[in-house]
Amino acid sequence: MSKLKPFYPVLIALLIVLIWSPLFFMSRPSTKSNNILEFNKNPQIKISSDGFNFMGDFKFPEKLKKRFGNYRKNWHRLTDYEFSGLHWQQMVVIYVNKNPEIYSANYKQFSKFYLSDDEDVDEIEDEPTFENYPEGTIFLKEHYFVKKNMPSDQGTIAIMEKMPVGYDSKNGNWRYSWINSSSGTVLMKGKSGAIGLQKACIECHQNIPDRDYVFSTALRSKYKKLFNVQAK
Repeated sequence: MSKLKPFYPVLIALLIVLIWSPLFFMSRPSTKSNNILEFNKNPQIKISSDGFNFMGDFKFPEKLKKRFGNYRKNWHRLTDYEFSGLHWQQMVVIYVNKNPEIYSANYKQFSKFYLSDDEDVDEIEDEPTFENYPEGTIFLKEHYFVKKNMPSDQGTIAIMEKMPVGYDSKNGNWRYSWINSSSGTVLMKGKSGAIGLQKACIECHQNIPDRDYVFSTALRSKYKKLFNVQAK
C-alpha cells in the first residue's frame, strides 16, 4: 500500500469523477422540449399587436367588471412577464391606469442608483428622488404560476389603489385588494392592519415609503424609449 501512497491524490480525483459524472448527466435538463415553443402553442395565449403573449383572461366580480374589465386594452402595461420572489415565486405582469411616466421616472431612479454597474455612481452624493402617485392611481398585478421557467396558469390579481388623503396616512393612503381570478371573488380588501393583507402584501410595501410604497423594479422597453429611460 505504501507504494501507492504517491498516487492517492490521483486515485481520489478519479473516484470523484466516477461518482459525479453519472449524476451530472442525469441532472442535465432535457433538450427534447423547447419552453418557448410550448409557451407559444398554449391555446390560452393571445398575441397582442406588439407581439406580447397574453394568457387567458382574468375574472372579476360583477361589481368590478366596469372598472377593471378592459384594463388590458385601456391601461398601460408597464412590464413583461417578470419573475418575483416577493410574489410567492410567481411571474407578474403590472398595469397602471394612468401616469405611466411617474412609474417610469421612478424606475429610472431605481435603475440608476441600485442596478447600475457604472463606477461613477458610487461617487454621486445625491440620494435617489422618487415621485409620489396622485390620488386615483391604480396598479394591477396579474400573477401566473411558473412551469418550466415559463408562465402557465393564472393565479390571483393584486390591486393597489391610491385613495384620498386620510384613508391610511401611515401607508401612503393605498387600498389593497386581492382577487381570485378563477372564481372572480374578492379574497381580501382593505388597508394596513387588515387581517391577511398585512402579511400577504402590505408588510413588504411598507419598507419603501420613499418610493410611495410601489416597487418600480422592472419596465418594458416601450416606456424606456418613450420616457428616455436607459435600458440596463
